[in-house]
Amino acid sequence: MSTNALYELRCRECGKTCGNVPRSFCDDCFSPLEVAYDYDLLKKIARRENLASRDFNMWRYSSFSPFPKASQVQTPSAARRWSPRTSSPRSGA
Repeated sequence: MSTNALYELRCRECGKTCGNVPRSFCDDCFSPLEVAYDYDLLKKIARRENLASRDFNMWRYSSFSPFPKASQVQTPSAARRWSPRTSSPRSGA
C-alpha cells in the first residue's frame, strides 16, 4: 500500500492488490474485491474532534469511504439527520 493511500482493493481469495481503481472482481481469479484499510495511517489522521465538527449527514465519514470524491454529492444538512438512539435492554445497549 502506498504511503498516502488510506485504502486499497484486495482480492478475498488470492490476495492480489488492485490499488484504488473502480473494480469489483479480481482479474486473475474472478473473486470479489474488498477494501483493505491502512490502519496505521488511519490512526494518525482520524481524530474524534474532526468528526465532531462535521455536519450530521450521510457524508460525515466520507473521508473513510472508498468512493471517489466526485461521487459524493452533498445533501442539505437540515434534510438528513441522525436518528436518536433508543434503549434496547435485550441487546444490552
